[in-house]
Amino acid sequence: HVDAVLGVAPPQIKAMIELQRLTGMRPDEVTIMRPCDIDRTGEVWVYTPADHKMSYKDFDKAVLLGPKAQAILAPWLDQPPTAYLFSPKEVSKAAIEKRRKRLKPKSRPKRGKSRLPRDHYDDETYCRAVKRLCQKAGVPKWTPNQLRHNAGTEIRRKHGLEAARLILGHRSLATTEIYAEKELNA
Repeated sequence: HVDAVLGVAPPQIKAMIELQRLTGMRPDEVTIMRPCDIDRTGEVWVYTPADHKMSYKDFDKAVLLGPKAQAILAPWLDQPPTAYLFSPKEVSKAAIEKRRKRLKPKSRPKRGKSRLPRDHYDDETYCRAVKRLCQKAGVPKWTPNQLRHNAGTEIRRKHGLEAARLILGHRSLATTEIYAEKELNA
């Protein structure tokens, strides 16, 4: 169902989904990405979220970004260092432009007051966007957090539980076992 959603998703949301699928990031970590939070000096880039679920416990979080993730991010990095990479304002602007092209000048509805999009998604607005895209693609609804579970399960299958724990950023293997499910026939 993820591929069906990618087929109808705006570029910003498509990039967020693809990044989560690769890295197992939490939804709120992908939505707050900024160029200044990504160390691009090495062969593997390191994304350090400005804020994350365990930051109140002084737990450092680092997301490793290999070549596939770097290719997804490349189009979004040419902006001010503290700007959010994925902006709902840009998605909204593109959707408005698309509607304008479709409608004849006299048939355009009068614009009322509407709430302007924020400068970045949060996990709730990102989740709503994915659910709308599921409906548009005609597939059962799923949430961005399921991408984290899927990534954890895939990493565990290929590289073991300890690798999944490290990539997902868990301190405990018990937590990772919740996210990274065992194969049913294993």
